Amino acid sequence: MREKSGYRAKQLWFFGNIMNNFMKFLVLAKLISHVSNDFLNPDYGPIPDKCQPNTEVMYRQCCIFPPFFVREVARECGALFEWNFSNKEAKVIGMLRRSITGCSHWECVLEKYFLLSEDGNVDDEKYLLHLDKWVNLNPLFANAILNAKIHCKQSYRMFMPLHPCEFYDFQACIRHFVNVNCPAVLQTKDCLEQKSFYDECKEYYQ
Repeated sequence: MREKSGYRAKQLWFFGNIMNNFMKFLVLAKLISHVSNDFLNPDYGPIPDKCQPNTEVMYRQCCIFPPFFVREVARECGALFEWNFSNKEAKVIGMLRRSITGCSHWECVLEKYFLLSEDGNVDDEKYLLHLDKWVNLNPLFANAILNAKIHCKQSYRMFMPLHPCEFYDFQACIRHFVNVNCPAVLQTKDCLEQKSFYDECKEYYQ
């Protein structure tokens, strides 16, 4: 059972990489050659000019977003951290956690939090309860997390239960949704510009 699950995870990882690279190509093509709006986002119709992809604005570190898993556990499982930014006025220091997509890292983290089922897959109900406990410590994020859970569980419903190899993408979905709908944004000019962008255009980026 575990071998089949692992094989499925590798297949999904392979095709996921193809799709991710394809989407990056589409965004790049849009920025360079003004590809048709309808082609890039058929669900919402033409994307308004003000909502065109703006990576310089979108990639800013603006959401004061506590980690879902404590740094000590992440380090024990191989994660690396480095100083990313500081904002003296807001008294915030940002630590960049290197993105680790490997199966062994997430299997380690999930096991330490008892979020794996007996067959080695992610117990999605336990993970969602883990997010509820996180919200108890960070109540400002309650609405964002609730909507993120609904959105991402719907998006990944065909892949449930997830193998640990697939968990990174699922959690990335949760994190991205919260970032777009962040209730705790740094009050700087750059970050308020990002918040304004997402407030007007979030339906194209969720």
